[in-house]
Amino acid sequence: MTQLPVSSFVKDHESTIFGVFETEAFQNVAVLHTLNKFIVRTDLEPHPEASGDLDDPKQWHINYIKVYNVSMEALISTIKNSMYEGWYSLLWNDNNFYVIFTNGVAELPNNNGTISDLHSIDSLAKSNGLDHEYMKRYLSKAIASFPV
Repeated sequence: MTQLPVSSFVKDHESTIFGVFETEAFQNVAVLHTLNKFIVRTDLEPHPEASGDLDDPKQWHINYIKVYNVSMEALISTIKNSMYEGWYSLLWNDNNFYVIFTNGVAELPNNNGTISDLHSIDSLAKSNGLDHEYMKRYLSKAIASFPV
């Protein structure tokens, strides 16, 4: 199991990080239990077109989380190194949004809870089989769906 280094719990200790990700995105779900987190809600998202295999589940578990006492850098590293290729996760704080893929991280400004300039992540999304419209639709939905 991957553990976050103790030093990562010191920086940003008063800030809250919000996140949305699918449980199925992670090679080892146990890594999520190493975080000092509070799962706000988990939704089930059906995918009837999927085969039902382990790498193509018929339903996804969408987790909405708040994370405390962890630096953003350490959290991004943990998530990035724990996901399957082709999946992504979303984290944000008061300043920025972070779209995390296994092959890179896009940092976008947080404009009062909205993401702008999604075109800046198009090449990273495309390298993971995702197009601009998909990213726009799902990132906006993830943020809007976050329980207060």
